Amino acid sequence: MIQKLPITEPILAGPSICCMWDTNTVLNDGYMNFKDSLAFIDVMHYPNNNCATGADAVVPQDVFPNYLNHHNVQNVVTPYASTAQLSLAAGKQMMMMETNTASCGGFPGVSDSFAAALWGVDYGLQMAYNNFTYALLHFGGQNVYYNPFTPPPTNMTKYRQWTTGAVFYSNIVVAEALGKSGVSQVIDLQLDNNNENRAGYAIYEKGVASRAVFINYVSNPGASDYTVQVAIGGQQTGLPNKTPTSVKVKYLRADSVSIKYNITWAGQTMGQQYASDGRLYGDADVQTIQCDTTTLLCDIPVPSPSVALVFLTDEAFTNSGGAAGDAEGSTLTFATTYTSGKVHPTIDSAALAQSNGRNGSLPLGATSKGGALNTGSAERGVSGAGQLWWSVAITVLGVVGGAWMM
Repeated sequence: MIQKLPITEPILAGPSICCMWDTNTVLNDGYMNFKDSLAFIDVMHYPNNNCATGADAVVPQDVFPNYLNHHNVQNVVTPYASTAQLSLAAGKQMMMMETNTASCGGFPGVSDSFAAALWGVDYGLQMAYNNFTYALLHFGGQNVYYNPFTPPPTNMTKYRQWTTGAVFYSNIVVAEALGKSGVSQVIDLQLDNNNENRAGYAIYEKGVASRAVFINYVSNPGASDYTVQVAIGGQQTGLPNKTPTSVKVKYLRADSVSIKYNITWAGQTMGQQYASDGRLYGDADVQTIQCDTTTLLCDIPVPSPSVALVFLTDEAFTNSGGAAGDAEGSTLTFATTYTSGKVHPTIDSAALAQSNGRNGSLPLGATSKGGALNTGSAERGVSGAGQLWWSVAITVLGVVGGAWMM
């Protein structure tokens, strides 16, 4: 059938299989006969299944620790390493055409938590390390927990905004870690003897170390922070020292792994539920860390829990895709392109707390659209009156043995 299509260049992706199918078996059993029509070899994979119901349903709390473990991320991606080699040998790119935290919308309290954001960064970079070129984080409707972003319900679209999910922050971090060059090479550093509670990646561009990413999965702020000592060349590598005098660091932070909305990227956030217009708000916080010119080491703190994105050169920072051209290095984001035209007055919460409500002498009707028209109160004289549709806005030190990059 494919051979009969009028395809003059490879544009298709396949075999797009998952679950009980073995990708290599499919490829070796004749699928690659159609490789001239293929641009991508692709697969579909979810690390957990949330489609079961009744007695077979998975309890989210039982699987929550699975998303705080670097070994589990490796175990999801590693089985496709040989498939990626077959893809590369055929001159094709490898694609994860559909994935996320768990099938059938994910788990409540897990897929929409900061744990999923940490997992998403680890997962994305692990796929890059195993030669995946593209990956799609699936999303759905209002009842889906793993959405990168979700619009308000239809009856709230006039006065509420979108909700930015935890895994959207993962997308931002991975995009900035890989940069804009299109030639990034990613290595899993197997940090601290491949510690399951930590993850580390080095990113090279044309063979030159440009960025590094470190993840702390432990949710015990202060007591479980760790520090990575980074060096480029020198030390036991036998190569010339290229450790910089200073590095810039952006942090993905939250108070705990179970947090859903108080997530910050370099000090900025996309806000609470129903409060996001697609832009990061707050002052950007890009930290500059001075390296030791005697030991030729850069000590990078990795708080618990967090992700640290380290820019090893000024060029790497500029070309990360995150800098908007300002001195602070704020990530460039864009506002929602459509507005309803409604005006939503707000009032300072302190002023509201001290107000007397006018003692009821000047009622303003209802706080729901149309409510003032249906009160039926002759005393208030609202018959035929215009609506006031308003809203009130209440307003250990554990030093890892070192990450040496050549």
